[in-house]
Order: sequence, then C-alpha cells, then structure tokens
Amino acid sequence: MRCDDQQLIDALLGTAGVAGLRIAADHTILAICNEMQLRDWLPPEKPMPRAGETLAVVLQLMFEGSEHARVEQALCERREAISGVTSRGRVRGMQSRSFDLGVLPQHGAASGEWLLTITETTAVRALALALE
Repeated sequence: MRCDDQQLIDALLGTAGVAGLRIAADHTILAICNEMQLRDWLPPEKPMPRAGETLAVVLQLMFEGSEHARVEQALCERREAISGVTSRGRVRGMQSRSFDLGVLPQHGAASGEWLLTITETTAVRALALALE
C-alpha cells in the first residue's frame, strides 16, 4: 500500500485509533498524525514530541530502558526492506502495553520519507493470552 493522500491518511489514522509519524530519511519527525492518540500513550509529565525532533525522542518516551534502541534498529531494518508492503512487529512499551508498528513508504514524497504507524494492541494481546 502506498501513501499518496495526506488527508486520507489523517482521516484513517484518526478513526482507527492509530497514531502516525511522517519521518524523514534522517529520522527527523516531519509531522505527527493523530497527536491526541500519541499523547495518550506517553507519560503525562513529559512534553509532547514535535516536528523537527528525532524519532528516538518518541521511542524513548514509549519504550522502557534500552528497548527503544532495539525498536529503532528494527524499524531501520524494516524501512530498508519495504517495497510497498506494510511491515509490522509487536513490541512492549511503557506500563506493559503492546504495540504494532507499521512502516509504509511515502510515494511522491521527498526521497527516503516514510510513515510509521503505531497501534496499541494491549487488549487484543490480553484476549489472545486468555484464550490460550
């Protein structure tokens, strides 16, 4: 799936309970889609990340200890491997929350630009564990 229409992306992220980060090739945040959802996942006492900061800032707020470095490395590897297909991985964040992270190319955008989607899957994971 290619991401061509920013208005469509914003609408989908807003209704699906998904936050998105448009990321430049150098891992600088270009834009945050669905800021309210992202704010809900971050520690309340910490300032909200903004455009111009690095992706590492968000990952450090969302993931415990050195987990953010592992997640960032995995995202780099997925980003290099994508060819228009969503790549997902489940990771554990703060307060034992689980997230699916998707990496999508930004067709027609500046070279190397991509979209990171973040979906909380804590409830789904808890249900799956209960059913096991």
